[in-house]
Amino acid sequence: MTTYVRAKCHCQQNVFKIPFRTDSLPIPNNLCHCNACRHSTGQLAGYHVRFEGMPLSITTEADEPADLENLTKYQTSIKAARYFCSTCSAHMFWQSIGDAGKDRQYWEVAVGLLEQVDGIVKVKGHIYVGETLDGGMADHFISAGDKVLARYAQGEGGEQLPVGWRAVLKKASKEGQQSEEWIQAYCHCRTVSFIITRPNSQSSIPSCPYPDLLVPGTEENTAKAQNPTDRKWWLRPTGASKPKKYLAGYCACASCRLTSGAEVLAWVFMPRANIIDTKTNEPIQLEDENHRPKGLKQYISSHGRYREFCSTCGAIAFRWKIDRTGLLDVAAGLFDQEQGGARADGWFDWIRDRIGFSEDAIGNETIIGLIEVITK
Repeated sequence: MTTYVRAKCHCQQNVFKIPFRTDSLPIPNNLCHCNACRHSTGQLAGYHVRFEGMPLSITTEADEPADLENLTKYQTSIKAARYFCSTCSAHMFWQSIGDAGKDRQYWEVAVGLLEQVDGIVKVKGHIYVGETLDGGMADHFISAGDKVLARYAQGEGGEQLPVGWRAVLKKASKEGQQSEEWIQAYCHCRTVSFIITRPNSQSSIPSCPYPDLLVPGTEENTAKAQNPTDRKWWLRPTGASKPKKYLAGYCACASCRLTSGAEVLAWVFMPRANIIDTKTNEPIQLEDENHRPKGLKQYISSHGRYREFCSTCGAIAFRWKIDRTGLLDVAAGLFDQEQGGARADGWFDWIRDRIGFSEDAIGNETIIGLIEVITK
């Protein structure tokens, strides 16, 4: 018997019928923290679930293979391909294409794009945590319900790493030592590449409302959310004369979920003045078409709200608003793990008491698991 679940992206240019064997549900599955997953998506971890056969057409009752013409294919290795929406950047599918044979060639769908998650897929652990060099998101998502999640250094079944594990970071800068004043970020294909610098005198120039991550967008918070005292909330520690970090946190809003494929997406909030395009050595330009980074594609998720992603590998890079151009949201999965780990705690202050728009989440397991850890 087969259970069908719809999967769709934000722009709805891609809507599919996904077949699961009913007797296999819910399917135990792992979050993947490998470098390829992080740098090709902009997410801190990839979360896909295997299904039976191929993606199916939503327009016919019969099980007909779907047309994938609105997806861009990108191969991260000779054995794996990823498919993302050519319009809105949503990472829809991961395909095993390596070894011949039925068991070696299969499809997986991004969990965040499924219309139903609870009862379909169940988190059982983390794989390739070793590639994060600092535990990455796995240190924020330790348990699901009453079960402690496995934390495999590489693939499932191998060595496990304890919570709080750190690798010895060996990468050196051009000057021969680890840089403490900048950190590099890049997508998997390196089309998108930039560095960020420590907060400086220009970092406090923008004036911006609070994000939902800090002040929930309820009616009673309307006035407070506008930040009437002009607090520079993105600089950390808050109120410090010389802040050293930027605010970071998770968002579960429908727009983030459907433009990424992730149940939650991790963002870092920072001034545009501190985001340097490595090809121009100037602050990154997103509004001026003549000065935008080559290969960066734009999607308008709603009026005045923009998302930027790599047109080659699909990695999400930025999120910004037309009335808040001095401050950008940067996808946390792009940062060079060799310079401080995937989570980059030396640069980012992760919010511990809320996930933005958690009420929009489609799956309770991930949200509850994250909140249980970050609020302790």
